[in-house]
Amino acid sequence: MFRKISVPMVFGASLAMTTLLLFNVSLGLADDLAKIVTVRDECEMVSFNAMFGSGVCQREGKVTVDDFLAYVNQHHDDPLWLFSPESFDLPVGKHLVLENVGGEFHTWTEVEEFGGGIISILNFGEPIRPECGVLPSGASVGTLAAPGPKNIYLEFGDTEDGPTAGSANLSEGDHKFQCCIHPWMQSIVHVHH
Repeated sequence: MFRKISVPMVFGASLAMTTLLLFNVSLGLADDLAKIVTVRDECEMVSFNAMFGSGVCQREGKVTVDDFLAYVNQHHDDPLWLFSPESFDLPVGKHLVLENVGGEFHTWTEVEEFGGGIISILNFGEPIRPECGVLPSGASVGTLAAPGPKNIYLEFGDTEDGPTAGSANLSEGDHKFQCCIHPWMQSIVHVHH
């Protein structure tokens, strides 16, 4: 027995299949042309916001501000605040996509050498990197350098396009990136043909 199918039904099914196919192809191309760097932290909202001000932490993590400060004062970093991956190859033509899945503001800043950021108590004696901004002598918090292709600001939940390998903003060779708030958050990008 044959079922009668209307032209709109066939057209609708055909359009849906074509859309799905194109969507899957475009996802594949995006995956092939982009390298995702995940920006992570585990700030616990209530304690971080009580200490630093409302809205500093916008996602419920598992580390209280007291535990965070105790750990970073002892170890000069916190492994739950990181860029992932921390080191990777990036072929020419592929671009970076930065995803902030943590709860705090971070930067993805290219630096000549790793060093301090704009918050003096998180620098542990390291001088601020000039690419990060300015930290006046005796100040506890400095001013961030303006955002740009080599200094990307990442608010909570942001996904930002980074530079493309082989471009003027990410030439062949090794590039060091750090967060100017939490300077132990570091990544080395190896750009090659």
